[in-house]
Amino acid sequence: MKRELLTSSIIRHVKDKPSLKPKKIIDEMKRDYGVTINYYYARGGFYPLAFAVVATTENDENWEWFLQNLKEVVSLQRPITFISDMHNSLLNFVPAVFPNSSHGYCFWHLKLNLRATIKGRSRNRKFIEGLFKECAYAYTIREFDEKYNDLMVGSKDNKQDVLDFLSRVPFEHWANAHFPGSRYGDMCSSIAESFNSWVGEERFLPITSMIDRIQNKLKERIDAGKTWQPPIKSREDLFEVHSISTNIVNLGRFSCTCGRWRVEGIPCVHALRCIIADGRPIQNFIDPMFSVLYYCQSYSHNIPPVDVDIGDLTAAHEEVVIPPEVRNQPGRPKTNRFPISGFVQQKGRFRSKICMTSAEWSEMTAKNLFDS
Repeated sequence: MKRELLTSSIIRHVKDKPSLKPKKIIDEMKRDYGVTINYYYARGGFYPLAFAVVATTENDENWEWFLQNLKEVVSLQRPITFISDMHNSLLNFVPAVFPNSSHGYCFWHLKLNLRATIKGRSRNRKFIEGLFKECAYAYTIREFDEKYNDLMVGSKDNKQDVLDFLSRVPFEHWANAHFPGSRYGDMCSSIAESFNSWVGEERFLPITSMIDRIQNKLKERIDAGKTWQPPIKSREDLFEVHSISTNIVNLGRFSCTCGRWRVEGIPCVHALRCIIADGRPIQNFIDPMFSVLYYCQSYSHNIPPVDVDIGDLTAAHEEVVIPPEVRNQPGRPKTNRFPISGFVQQKGRFRSKICMTSAEWSEMTAKNLFDS
């Protein structure tokens, strides 16, 4: 399975279920595609900056202590974005300790809160949740206003419930169009769940052993990050790029050993890294078929009219073309396309809604076959 397809599948899983944990992703990829993926892909990549061990539950005192210590190691010279589950302590102390930061609310938690607020049928909840998602992901004010108007119109039966919910969550904390900072593509706090799952076994150890084990895990990630190097320039157009695999890029021949540049006509990520590092314009390495000039030249020609002499046309009154006789076949006309040779349609597994899951049904069926 190609790495690009694997990555897109995982992104789709996380987008549909932002609270999905890495171990669950691994199980679903194994079940749906029959592949066993590395934990590196499942956790999506994150950089743990700080963690703390508290003896009691999350409260104002603990969160204020954590944020004050975090402030000592984080540079305030660059914009900082927090994404949280809207814990009351965070709502109070994030703007107090980091007054110039941006605080985004986790979309997954917002959707759950909206679902709990709406009264009525579940179908209305799902429809309103979809409209709310479009509002959250809109990037411009104009697009947001259109989606917000759709939300108000679409939730007319539950409009007061939606307005009560929105009155508690200002636009600048959940809508991309009104967000004052940058969310860097993260709409949910699922990365925190990934960290919790990553240290799932260590969390049940004694405090000293737990911290020691987590420290060793972090050190392994840091050591792995040190192996990444900028592209090595061998000669004028030849580069060697080290990432998960090693690839050779030849800018003069528009080629990379990964093969993607040759097939698509657009520089791959390895080539782009070399082009940027060498300070060259990227557009010079894109196939000219993608240029505006070639596009305009494709439509620069006119279609000449057909020159026909009317005098040469003779009406054949005696020759009448009769359509062939078609005999209607019995039964309902077929509307599906004829299957392609070799195509096998996948059928979903039977799932009993009464007494058993699909796995239990398969186990029972297999047992009956062997017994018989």
